[in-house]
Amino acid sequence: MKFKRHKYGAKKVHKYGKKFDSMLECFFFERLVANGITFEFQRKEVLQGKFRHNDKAVREVAMYIDFVITHNGKIYFIDTKGFFTDIARLKYKMLTHKLFMQGKDFDVMFIKNKKEAENIALLMKSITQNLG
Repeated sequence: MKFKRHKYGAKKVHKYGKKFDSMLECFFFERLVANGITFEFQRKEVLQGKFRHNDKAVREVAMYIDFVITHNGKIYFIDTKGFFTDIARLKYKMLTHKLFMQGKDFDVMFIKNKKEAENIALLMKSITQNLG
């Protein structure tokens, strides 16, 4: 396992052939796998498509969501955020608006520490196994 410091103090982790943005993200990944939960990892969501204005290209606005779990038509977007920047807040508002306008059944969750990661992993286990 290799570590590299992130600009907000998080340590990037290379483990299981994957690159994690933080040790918390890796920890939650391990909890989901240990609980047998099927999920997408680091899914890209385009919040605003690219376009041209006055002959200049304007790039898309996109974000990567750490974990996406779909069960019975409901989508759970889960992100590990030890530090929440203003840009991250804005992107999550844009994601919420996009999903709401598409009529999706969804929930957005943020994990700040290992205790929350463990609790959300257990919640996802109970939901996906129809216990909750």
